[in-house]
Amino acid sequence: NVKGSDELGNIMLLMWFVTIGCSANLVQIIQYGGLIICAFCIVFSVMCLLVFSIGKIFKFDLEEMMVGIIAAIGGPPTAAALSISMGWKKWSFPVYW
Repeated sequence: NVKGSDELGNIMLLMWFVTIGCSANLVQIIQYGGLIICAFCIVFSVMCLLVFSIGKIFKFDLEEMMVGIIAAIGGPPTAAALSISMGWKKWSFPVYW
C-alpha cells in the first residue's frame, strides 16, 4: 500500500528500456532493420499460411488458430492477453468459470 509505487515501477522500467536502447548502434539499426523486418514478414506469412491451411483441414476454430499464432510469436503471456481481451475464456488458463 505504498503510495506512488506504480509510478516508481513505470519510471524504473522506462529507465531500463533507455539503458538498453543507448547501447544500440543506430547505423546498424538503419542498415539491417529493413532486412530483419522483411525476414519477419516472410516467416510470419508462411506460418499463418500453414496454420490456417492445417486448421481448415482439421476444422479448428478461428480463435484457436489465432491464439496459437500469437503464442508462437509472442509467447504464452501475449496469447493469454489476447484470449482474455477478446473474451475467449476457453483459451486462457487457468479457466475461471
